[in-house]
Amino acid sequence: MTTSSPFIPVIPAGGSGTRLWPLSRKSHPKFLLDLAGSGRSLLVDTLERLTPLSSATPIIVTGRAHREAVADQVGDSARILAEPSGKNSMPAIAWAAALAEREHPGAIIGSFAADHVITPKEDFWKGVYSAIAAAELGYLATIGIEPTSPSSAFGYIEAYSSDAADEEAIALRSAGALSVSRFVEKPDRETAAEFVKSGRFMWNAGMFVVKARVLLEALDDLHPAMSDAARVLAEDVTNGELSAEGEELWEHLEPIAIDHALAEPLASRGAVCVVPASFDWDDVGDFGALSRMASSDDDAEMGVHVVGSAPVLSEASRARVYSDSSRPIALVGLNGVSIVDTGDVLLVVEDAKAQEVASLVKRLESAGFGSLA
Repeated sequence: MTTSSPFIPVIPAGGSGTRLWPLSRKSHPKFLLDLAGSGRSLLVDTLERLTPLSSATPIIVTGRAHREAVADQVGDSARILAEPSGKNSMPAIAWAAALAEREHPGAIIGSFAADHVITPKEDFWKGVYSAIAAAELGYLATIGIEPTSPSSAFGYIEAYSSDAADEEAIALRSAGALSVSRFVEKPDRETAAEFVKSGRFMWNAGMFVVKARVLLEALDDLHPAMSDAARVLAEDVTNGELSAEGEELWEHLEPIAIDHALAEPLASRGAVCVVPASFDWDDVGDFGALSRMASSDDDAEMGVHVVGSAPVLSEASRARVYSDSSRPIALVGLNGVSIVDTGDVLLVVEDAKAQEVASLVKRLESAGFGSLA
């Protein structure tokens, strides 16, 4: 693509995806798994979706424990920065932004989660093009998802269209973006229903596009210790690793999400805009989401979709089975459940309660099963 500023994708690849346990674990998290059935991991799908838009090698920021696995999957297709420890999204994005600005002055970065499913890619590209155009104007641009239900699992973005006649407002409308009045944390279902009914709210998918310089200058104002550290870390890094001094600096960084660090305060200043998405999006957050993705699969015999090689017999059941076991699995009269057999763990979960798997994972340590987390 051609823009007046180089565009560099940034992919924060962190977290352990506890709601998808035991498929996703600390040692092999969600983004390294093929959950969309594409034959590639979610991370590789994300990288391949972004590479055609990139002016320079995309940057993946991941935990040191996962660096080797990430490198095995992406090869030379991305530059990998290894975090000494998890600090949420803002330090990771700030580090990548400082590196991008140092090596490509004037660069625009786009931060996109490593573990979301997006189709079709052409519509995704259109949304990113619009966000880049808005970022050129100096905005922190995000891409919002039209809600398909009053979900309490996502944060929300309240947007409005300004009918002002000044040059900046016209330029923003021309980019296909709306002004953002506020970000709202995951609401209860009743509040979410009000949001959806109003037509003013979109789901927050955590996609942010901004000039690296603008991001760092905003941090100079709001979190100066982080922007100072990010610039130092950009000079300190060698082959994706920090020196001992860099690691010590990293450990003192505030663990905070970009939503809280920048998006929310900048929205109150009128410095954030949102591009309504025209693509299908799923954060694949739990087994219920995976079941919805498979609901239209014509190969799901008798309403049972099998991921893996396990032999499955079913009678009057609707379920999704994850197993490579040679042991037959028989289902009778089950409706809307997921069965996960990983050899060391057997999980049976009602899809409607799939979000509660994360609560169960929190109890593993105290129950004496910490090695399974």
